[in-house]
Amino acid sequence: MNYTKKKEGSIKIIGIDQRIENVKTASQEIGKMWEKFLDQKISNKIPNQISDNTVYAIYTDYEAGGGAYTTIIGVPVSSFDQVPEQMVTIEIPEQTYAVYELKGPFPKTITEFWSKVWQEPMGYIPTKSVDFEKYVFQKEDEEPEVSVHIAMMK
Repeated sequence: MNYTKKKEGSIKIIGIDQRIENVKTASQEIGKMWEKFLDQKISNKIPNQISDNTVYAIYTDYEAGGGAYTTIIGVPVSSFDQVPEQMVTIEIPEQTYAVYELKGPFPKTITEFWSKVWQEPMGYIPTKSVDFEKYVFQKEDEEPEVSVHIAMMK
């Protein structure tokens, strides 16, 4: 799989989170998080947004040995003032990432990507710190532009 090495600045995110304990059911659990985020229009409840069409899915707090991790789905914000109840904050640190641009139907393309990426030689060492997917929604009836950012050692 082809990627571009890119240094990204820090990004503040407010959203919803869930600890994923079982990697075998991760796709279903994350799918339910997306349903909640979209059906309940979570993004409309978040103040200080810096983009009205970008959503992040963040993976962090990885357990050693490939176990549990935390997933956050949210939007970029200018500050953490006025965080709504039952939502969390995270600041994605400035870091170098392997960036993969994906094309195809959502969510199938992203699910297939994650099942393949850990199986193939990457050409870099992932840090397992904070990885994320960036979704840019141009129009309601179109697939989003999707990029996956995997934190890598320099």
